[in-house]
Amino acid sequence: MHVVIIGAGPRGLITAERLLAQFKQATKYPQLKITIIDNTGLGGRVWQPNQSRNLIMNTVVQQFGFFTDKTVNGPLATTPGYSFYTWLKALAPTFIKRHPAIPFVTEYYELARNLQPNQFASRGLVGIYAHWFFENLQLNLPANTHLTFMNDTVIDLTGTEHFDLTLQNGGPLTADKVILALGHNDPQLTTEQKALMHHAEQLNTIYLPSIHPGEAPLATLPAKEPVLLRGLGLIFFDYLARLTIDRGGKFVSAPNQRLKYLPSGKEPHIIAGSRSGLPLHARGLNQKDDYMRYQAIFLTPENVARLADHDHHISYQAFYHLVTQDMQYVFYLRLAHQAKIDTPKLKQALATSTDLAATAKTFGLDAELDLAHYLKPFAPTTTNASYQAQMLTYLSADLDQALLGNYAGAHAAAFDILRDIRDNIRDVYENWFDGAAKKQFLTEFAKINNLLSVGPPYHRIQQLIALMEAGIVELAPRDIQVIPKSDGFMVNTSIATINYQVKHVVEARIGSTNLAHTTNQLGLNLLERGTLSLDRYQITAQPPFSSGAVTFQPHTYQSLTRTGAKLANLYTFGIPSEGYTWFTTYIPRPNINDRGFRDVTELAYHVLN
Repeated sequence: MHVVIIGAGPRGLITAERLLAQFKQATKYPQLKITIIDNTGLGGRVWQPNQSRNLIMNTVVQQFGFFTDKTVNGPLATTPGYSFYTWLKALAPTFIKRHPAIPFVTEYYELARNLQPNQFASRGLVGIYAHWFFENLQLNLPANTHLTFMNDTVIDLTGTEHFDLTLQNGGPLTADKVILALGHNDPQLTTEQKALMHHAEQLNTIYLPSIHPGEAPLATLPAKEPVLLRGLGLIFFDYLARLTIDRGGKFVSAPNQRLKYLPSGKEPHIIAGSRSGLPLHARGLNQKDDYMRYQAIFLTPENVARLADHDHHISYQAFYHLVTQDMQYVFYLRLAHQAKIDTPKLKQALATSTDLAATAKTFGLDAELDLAHYLKPFAPTTTNASYQAQMLTYLSADLDQALLGNYAGAHAAAFDILRDIRDNIRDVYENWFDGAAKKQFLTEFAKINNLLSVGPPYHRIQQLIALMEAGIVELAPRDIQVIPKSDGFMVNTSIATINYQVKHVVEARIGSTNLAHTTNQLGLNLLERGTLSLDRYQITAQPPFSSGAVTFQPHTYQSLTRTGAKLANLYTFGIPSEGYTWFTTYIPRPNINDRGFRDVTELAYHVLN
């Protein structure tokens, strides 16, 4: 049995370990060969050690790892091993010393020795963990198994029961089963982006399309000149680091848990904006051990089933109400703790309440958790100077809330439970929503979730404030539009009196999860032939809706063709299915029976049985 895994990121590597564990436990095949293929190396594109050490994770080091643990339920025994943090403390320094060819080896050695549980690791260090993980698998292979890695690109595969793979550099390869564990891909340029690139070429200025921030050729951006970063998500903070710290600038401590930026003089002048106009909220100071996870009180299977109609569907509004109730529950308990209010009585009253805000008021808690407010947190002004002052006030308040912590702080705790109840949310999305509810979820809830719960470490907001105060960064109002002009680009915003003139434009945004809109040749070939299919939902009185996600058979992960047929030996797992399932862009968390570990265990079971 030859299984090929396309993609050597965390998902592909964990899949390899689960396959080896499944083979060792029970399988009908006498031998197993696993080949992992990725053109960026072990760890995949995001985690390569040769990138800037200032590109960091947005998860604390104690809350992820590649090994399953005893809390994970499924049809396969777990394989206890080192989480990322326990590896850092026990094995990483020795492993790094034994591999002096690792890029920036001295820096990574010091990072590994000094990182604390609630700090954030350089992404390159996670890549070294991936190399160790693969080496550890090879050193502990069960009998009659073989594991190899190929640094290459799969550009096509053909077949149904067995597959012929076409590689960009190597010779032909055959496989009995193939698992597509693809990550983010570079997007195709839109008509607007092609026009912006052409305009930049004509003016001999710079337009950089979406690309992984560790690979972007930012050295070409001149110092002092105005550049637009389009996007205010996690990638935006990566670009900030590369254009400031990586160019010799330094952050130093300032009063009131703030920072001051000391410019190097090599920074461009950065204008940053997006459709929302808002950077993601700072992730609260972590006060939770890896096993601490909020258990939903309102978004429970029982409540979802109770609210479902005769077709076993729940409306988006009913789902959203349950989620906000869980957030309010945590919010008011944290406020009560701060005010020294009798928490047991309040807990009981809130848990049985249909109006948590009203119930909280009877206990003297007058604050409200208004999620709509976070999407438009302040009234717009009319001048750029006053808008920058507004944004600094907004960011400072966000930072203060984050520094209270994700357990003690009311806002940070309420936001953080969106991470804790992801499994509950996924269950509703996959099993209880019709097409209309999925569409509303992806257009409305996804914005709120991204803004509140997937943000950067709080020190990135400290840095952004310092950069704004130093005059290096300006944040543009919402709904920016980029207009080519004779001497560069005009950036218009939702406030007619606020616009900016820039010379260069950088798309500080992540690539699409929709394979049809990417440059991934394998995905495009499989979609064109109908070997893979994108999801499609009929919605009453509306055009059909598609999230752009690759479809698969639930629980077995077998890919579905354009006609809906199930391919027995081709599996889709992870990011290309984002939208068919939900929130695939994460590394599993130990000690909480993580859904990611359960999914990959289920996949391995079906591949080898």
